[in-house]
Amino acid sequence: MAAGYGAAIGAVIKMGGVGTKAYGTYAAGQAEANAIRYNNAIAGSANGINQASFQFDIDRQISAGESFLATQRTAISKSGIALNGSAIEVMIDSAKNIELDTFRLTFAKDIAQYEHNVASRDAEITAKFAKKNARISAVSGVLTAGQNAMAKKFTAPSSGSGTTNLGSGVVASSMSSGSNAITSSASSAPIG
Repeated sequence: MAAGYGAAIGAVIKMGGVGTKAYGTYAAGQAEANAIRYNNAIAGSANGINQASFQFDIDRQISAGESFLATQRTAISKSGIALNGSAIEVMIDSAKNIELDTFRLTFAKDIAQYEHNVASRDAEITAKFAKKNARISAVSGVLTAGQNAMAKKFTAPSSGSGTTNLGSGVVASSMSSGSNAITSSASSAPIG
């Protein structure tokens, strides 16, 4: 009778170990997902600063361009030169260059925002997969331990008969020795 208690206590301790391992796997996956989300939040803050910097550069470019064009117009009007030919072409080219520089900065800002959005979505998907993988690994560990325990319980001593005792009077036989075909039969003895 004492041997039965010892085996039961051993099984309980083993299942406790399996449960602890499963929880550890699950907790590690949760921590990984949380770390990914935290890093993503930090990247979001950095992106906000980057976007503000881009906007500052754009606003500064527009302001400098407007100031430059106003100064240019004033200088030309004070000189008394007629606005035709090369003087007007210089003003038009200056305006176009200012507009192109502003567009370049706006485009760089938009690309940086797009790259951040893609990285953010990728991080969120990676975090979800980390959590799912942790749950699957934890359940898989428990199922594998259960499968191993059941295999030990229902494994018959090797008798060479080609039959396996599945417990409760159920016997299965497989593979006859002279054939490639697998034959399977199960019989059940009445319980009770």
